[in-house]
Amino acid sequence: MAKNITKINLMPEEFKNRFSYSRTITKIITSAVVLGLVLVSYFALIGYKISLNNQIQKIETETKAIKTQINDLLKGQNNGLDKELALMNLIKKIFLGHIYWTNFFQSFEENTMPLVQFSNFSGNVEDKTVTMKGQTASYTTLAQQMAVFNQKQDLFPEAVFSNISQARQGSIGFDLKLVLSNNLLHNEY
Repeated sequence: MAKNITKINLMPEEFKNRFSYSRTITKIITSAVVLGLVLVSYFALIGYKISLNNQIQKIETETKAIKTQINDLLKGQNNGLDKELALMNLIKKIFLGHIYWTNFFQSFEENTMPLVQFSNFSGNVEDKTVTMKGQTASYTTLAQQMAVFNQKQDLFPEAVFSNISQARQGSIGFDLKLVLSNNLLHNEY
């Protein structure tokens, strides 16, 4: 005997298409992606909040430090004259230690013979010396220049001419080392 089994489906066809397997998977994946984006956004906002709180704490710390400095300054106004006097003494000390090369160059120019030229200037403040190379037209002019520096002992206590030689074109070359006086490099206040 043959069995006839009839399959009866009680679900209408239009519902059958709505609940297909592939649509269900798509909806699950879409929901998972949306949930993931929501979670990432949530944790990003928590991180941003922590960052803002750290910045607020840093600004509050800086504000407290500035307020402390202002209070210290306001308290120090009572001693303002002492601070101004100390500042003036510091400025005076700076000026006393300042080297005035313009004084040297002006005096050096005033005491240089017209036919003498100098180059390769080098100054040493610690031992108060200046070295340079010089050139002149003749031995006579060089002797006159030596005499001028020897007469100005108050400005140039020592003038040493060395490596004196005559070039092919006839000019006289030499090296000069000058020891400078204290009052030439420093101004008195």
